[in-house]
Amino acid sequence: MICCEKCEDWFHGECIKLSKEIGESLIERFVCPNCTKEGLSTIYKKTCALGTCRKAARLWQDETSVFCSNEHAQVWWERLVSRLPKGKAKNGLNDHLSQDEFMALITSDLSGVDENGLLTLVKMPFQKEATKIQDAKGSTPEEDLSEILTQEEKSILEDAANTRFHLAEDTLLCHKMLTLIELAQERRRKVINAGPFGDDMCGYDPRLDTISARDAFAAFVKSSEGEAIFQASELGEAEGICERKRCKVHGGWQKMLVLGIKHQIREMAGQAAEVSEEEKIVRDAAGERWRRKKAECNWVEVLDGA
Repeated sequence: MICCEKCEDWFHGECIKLSKEIGESLIERFVCPNCTKEGLSTIYKKTCALGTCRKAARLWQDETSVFCSNEHAQVWWERLVSRLPKGKAKNGLNDHLSQDEFMALITSDLSGVDENGLLTLVKMPFQKEATKIQDAKGSTPEEDLSEILTQEEKSILEDAANTRFHLAEDTLLCHKMLTLIELAQERRRKVINAGPFGDDMCGYDPRLDTISARDAFAAFVKSSEGEAIFQASELGEAEGICERKRCKVHGGWQKMLVLGIKHQIREMAGQAAEVSEEEKIVRDAAGERWRRKKAECNWVEVLDGA
């Protein structure tokens, strides 16, 4: 039930055609239909910027956002990027940014304009510059990092880079899992709003069986069905959805699956941080060795026999 702030009478949501979801999440101040005639009206909170989400945006919290959660912000960005072409058209007539180019624009710096007065990238998308080591005075040695490191150090850094790459791939898969769960929740809400089902309908989608199974989910993402789902950002028809009331088989799937995936993401973030710290130790050791060698003037100079 909900109370009118004008007359202080209480109303059932069914009587005033107000769903429980909207009443709990989006009502800032409720004014009943009788009091509305006096010039007052119900005040609603701004909804989350993600599609059909019916939760309030975090506009009045310490970390303000037009989304209700960081997960929905991530889903919004993934949907935006997925709508962009994966590559340039073969005939060169596609003026749209590709996914890689768009990501480069928001993660890299731009410098100058071309001869036509248009902004241009200073480097190709995701291209990494050679890492340099600076001495105590801020000067950079002539040798780059690859020439200073020993073979063992190079092997350690290469293994660490591969580990971080695989962790990044797994993290991306986890975010796609969260996206699939969100799409299943959206479809469940649509079915409840459009059909004879109540809020206690399960709504579990069989395709969620691949969640938390990395290889199975990766295969699903690469399949034609998976690509179509993530491209359109919807699951389509409600075929195969669980229609049980208070389902015991899939009970609490919305929260349990999300909590499990978020735990995996936190663990992988911790592993990536440990690997990055190991890389930093190796690079710092190489830099210190170079600075000490330079300070001692311990160089070997090869002279001609003459």
